Amino acid sequence: WIPWNAGSVTSTVKHTGVWGVIISSSANSNQGGVQQNLINLQPSTTYTLSGWVKAYSSVVNIGVKNYGGPDTAVSTQSTEYTFLTKLFTTGSGVTQATVYCWKSSGTGNAYCDDFSLTTTALTKAPTPIPSPVPTSAAASSGWVAINPGGGGWFMNAKAGPSGIILVGSDLSGAYISNNRGDSWSCIGSYRGIVETHVNSFGFDPFNSAVIYVGSGSGLYRSANSGSTFQQVVVGGYWGDIALPTSSVGYAAYHPIWNGANGQIYKSTNGGISWTQVSSNLPNYLRITEILVRTNDINRVYFLSGPHRFYSSITGTLWQSLDGGVTWSRLGTSLGDIHDFALDPSNPSTLYVSVTNVGVYKTTNLGSTWTLMTTSWGRIFAKSSSVLRLINEMSLIVWESSDGGLNWVQKSTVSNWIQGWTPSWGYGAGTLGFDMSNSDSYYWVNAQFVYGTFDGGRTFLPLFTKNVPAGSQSWRSTGIDNTEVFDLAISGANHNTIYICMWDMGLWRSIDYGNTWQSCNVVQFTGTWYGKGGDSWTALADPTRPEVAWASLGQRDGVETASVAFLLRTNNYGAINSWVNTNGIPSNGPIYGLSLSRTSPSNNRVLFVTAGGSIYKSVDDGFNWSVAYFGVQCRATAVDYFNGNLVYAGGVGGIYISNNGGQSWVKSTFSEITNVFDIKTDPSHVGWVYAVSYGTQKGLYASRNSGSSWIKLWTNDFARGVAIHPTDSRILYVTSSQNYNYGANPTGSAGVMRSQDSGSTWTPVNEGLSWPFAYPIEVDVQSPNWVFIGSPGTGYHRRYFA
Repeated sequence: WIPWNAGSVTSTVKHTGVWGVIISSSANSNQGGVQQNLINLQPSTTYTLSGWVKAYSSVVNIGVKNYGGPDTAVSTQSTEYTFLTKLFTTGSGVTQATVYCWKSSGTGNAYCDDFSLTTTALTKAPTPIPSPVPTSAAASSGWVAINPGGGGWFMNAKAGPSGIILVGSDLSGAYISNNRGDSWSCIGSYRGIVETHVNSFGFDPFNSAVIYVGSGSGLYRSANSGSTFQQVVVGGYWGDIALPTSSVGYAAYHPIWNGANGQIYKSTNGGISWTQVSSNLPNYLRITEILVRTNDINRVYFLSGPHRFYSSITGTLWQSLDGGVTWSRLGTSLGDIHDFALDPSNPSTLYVSVTNVGVYKTTNLGSTWTLMTTSWGRIFAKSSSVLRLINEMSLIVWESSDGGLNWVQKSTVSNWIQGWTPSWGYGAGTLGFDMSNSDSYYWVNAQFVYGTFDGGRTFLPLFTKNVPAGSQSWRSTGIDNTEVFDLAISGANHNTIYICMWDMGLWRSIDYGNTWQSCNVVQFTGTWYGKGGDSWTALADPTRPEVAWASLGQRDGVETASVAFLLRTNNYGAINSWVNTNGIPSNGPIYGLSLSRTSPSNNRVLFVTAGGSIYKSVDDGFNWSVAYFGVQCRATAVDYFNGNLVYAGGVGGIYISNNGGQSWVKSTFSEITNVFDIKTDPSHVGWVYAVSYGTQKGLYASRNSGSSWIKLWTNDFARGVAIHPTDSRILYVTSSQNYNYGANPTGSAGVMRSQDSGSTWTPVNEGLSWPFAYPIEVDVQSPNWVFIGSPGTGYHRRYFA
């Protein structure tokens, strides 16, 4: 940014990140600002300039000039940070522009931050793309994942002696890559892991086929490079696993997932059996890292410190000289120990990184310590000379080539490749090492997975790919950990698909799910600021390909939201085309969009639930009013042929309206409670299906407008239902104990299919890693294609011949 007059860049006041702009008052002028010259723009292209600004007793503007058109700006006098946008179109042959923030008048200070420039495709339909060719191979391969990449919490990462990388998640088990993170596959229940939360890994240093996984419910071993696993210890939460030889291993056991009392277990028979060996450890330890001297396998070290599920603890370092039986503390006076490393050549030398203090070194097994630098973070010893320090908070990598005497800054986040989210994605998390390459490290956190293969000079995203390069479209590498809530396929152009997730927010595809573009508008995502969000429901108009509705916001609990909006697009879901609607409360999650197909195609009647109440719109979703207050509903549906026949459901059961939502009657069929989904039959008047979640609940059907019901399928974890658009004998129902917190697969059925109106059912889970499925839709234009959201592993599609 180029300042003029009283404008300057500062780290003192900012909206987010590290830097911001301040335009102060001066004796010479009350005007001033900053500007930036942009190049390599596309001619005759519409862009949106956006930024956050605030002003005190002054007027602040953001604008653009030198783009082939007149100087144009938008202003505010708000004393709170306000999101402003300005559209402009570059002239014919013009590939540059100057954007600016300018205080035009007033005596107080003004502030600007978080500028962005995005292209805006106005009223241009996506290019039609045919469905994938339905080959026999496609049919036999089962479900195929289609996601943007990333998602929920990733717990740990580590690579073994052959270069196999493992990443643990809290919703979908473990992920494995055999090609340096270029692609991943999920290790779930069909490969032997019986609980979704995976926290730690271990590798046999001499037999790369032997791999260990520590979960929230036990310890697992694979003898075939991760193809299958067997559980070798039942129970416990496993903090870390370290093996100095093929026969001897150490592992950190905790009796509960959110507690302390960590103990050391040991195996002496190649990981077949494990027993507790620690005898004198206090009960306040949460063990996060174990290291063993390779030249003395009885000398073991571990770090106890804060963990995601047990954070109120100070970091401490412990040592055992007798194979893990007795333990003593090291560095007791150093402070809160964040990390440690062993010198690979000198057995007496250790390094300790202390939070907010620096790095200490001992050359006498901890008798004395010397402060080597005031920088701190995760520390790695490549050799006795080369040390690396990666600070997860300041996002800086430091390196020493003389054993810690001198340090140089090797890189910062500005040198790293971001993925679909900006540098905000490189947040506090866990860094893992690579046994096959001492220049490779892996960074995982609450949403993303990154890697470096050059000693920290450059990190790059391992969770997503930009397809094509330079576009705003993204495709997962196969590592997804998402909480899925809804999906909507356009009935007018099935290439346009919308997906709704927690943390990842709202996304659209315009190429049948092959790539994805974010719809997370900054002003509608709370403190996510467009870098993510929470979305609960989406609906595409059945005849207008450009129109859709979706909810977006920020949750503050499982079924609560700090801010929520119901949005509408008339431009195929392009990110800058979403506008807020009126009448929906902004303090509760918004579920269950539906519309009347008998209403005018240019003025739809719609229904939705917000905070449990039912809302209705009679003007194409621009304005909403309460149709039924306080009934704790989450699903709505309108009969395909009778727009006055409307259903809603939730915790209390099924509610039915025969007059377009003016009045409602609760169904007397009390067996249906906790309704998760309702769908009406596209071929029969008065036919409706309801999914009830709970013990001995399942899928119910009514063929007389809800007057009576029959049960078609029993399951404790039923979630969603879909009907073939032209053959109502073909039904799909989904089931998942995993919803938004992880689970074991017991009782979950995944996807079930019936071809005889629900008389018999067949599981169709081929290609899934877990038997988990929630939202489901059949493509109206190509009904052999079915799309689902699988809690944990995200969205999938499958061709049924």
